[in-house]
Amino acid sequence: MPIETVDAEKVEQERIEAAKLRAEGLSQYEIAERMGLTRPAVQRRLKAYDKWNDADPAIRDTAKQVGLVDVSRLKHYWDKVPLENGRTVSAFISNNVTDTTSLLDDVATAFESITPYTPAHAEKIGGDFCTVYPLYDMHAGMFAWGRETRSQDYDLKLMKADLVRSIDRVSAMSPPSDHAVVIFGGDTIHVNDAKNETPGSGHKMDADGRYEKIIDMTIEAITDAIELLASRHAKVSVYVIRGNHDEDSHVVLKAALKQRYRQDDQIDFPTLDQWDKSEIYWIRHGNSLIIIHHGDKCKPERLAMIAADKCPYWSETTHRVILTGHLHHLKVQDFPGVTHYTLRAFCPPDAYGAMFGGIRGLQAMTFCRLKGLVLQAHDPIDRAV
Repeated sequence: MPIETVDAEKVEQERIEAAKLRAEGLSQYEIAERMGLTRPAVQRRLKAYDKWNDADPAIRDTAKQVGLVDVSRLKHYWDKVPLENGRTVSAFISNNVTDTTSLLDDVATAFESITPYTPAHAEKIGGDFCTVYPLYDMHAGMFAWGRETRSQDYDLKLMKADLVRSIDRVSAMSPPSDHAVVIFGGDTIHVNDAKNETPGSGHKMDADGRYEKIIDMTIEAITDAIELLASRHAKVSVYVIRGNHDEDSHVVLKAALKQRYRQDDQIDFPTLDQWDKSEIYWIRHGNSLIIIHHGDKCKPERLAMIAADKCPYWSETTHRVILTGHLHHLKVQDFPGVTHYTLRAFCPPDAYGAMFGGIRGLQAMTFCRLKGLVLQAHDPIDRAV
């Protein structure tokens, strides 16, 4: 059965008319009856109308300029053609077009008139960023023999060299920021006193020297790290929190650091209003809320509930994280309203921890004032590199 060439202009007018009737509240069956078409024909015209109007304005303008809205200018094309019985078939249509040169010229002219896309690069502003350096489980003063632990040696001298080198690396990998937050997140010192035992269980530990030597060299290493960061950030905020190894000795460390920088306006030691001895701290940077705890006495879900109950700006922030350590391995969990990061230990395993398979590391976390955590720089603390 011969198929007649479709009148493109008529079809376009039918699309517009069908859309108007639809806007008046008519159904497709009512539109078909009004226009003398089948219901599938109305459906096709409405779909074509919607597709055209939903297209990008630049695409529509270009199509109009080159004449692609009028298929009569095309030499060949495929289209759906209605039959007398109401069905449709796909047909290859041939128009009496002998010269397509003018169409190609129109296409070239149209594309010449299109304005080139110019990408808008985001401006890097250090004031929008805050770099967080979470130092969890340093265990300064721990002694480890690599031939026994299948890992790295560790003592006070190695700890100091590792700390300064690793802080330097992750700081260099992070974007510039005005504000640095340094978190000594518990178990910063391996021993609590001269007994070289854990305060809770009395577990015996391998220590590198006398208690006073451990305290002295730990303070020396940490001040070197803080002052390195002070050379790269306009402000440095320091948090020293307890762990299960340094229940009391962390107080000595915090007191020593506060005395060293008591006349330095660049370095401060923030506390919570009314709760300056809290084991849980929260830090705000714009829309970001950073909750810190050692991780040994409270599950992350409960930490989130405590912060939601007590933190005055929980509801004012939209990007929230909980940072803990204690377990000496990396784990990330999403909870309603907050993401929990269990961070790797800074120290390598000792004889006791060697069977747990932890991997050491240090990371710097960059928080945007509007978008929350946007970047993490990680150092595996590999001395061979």
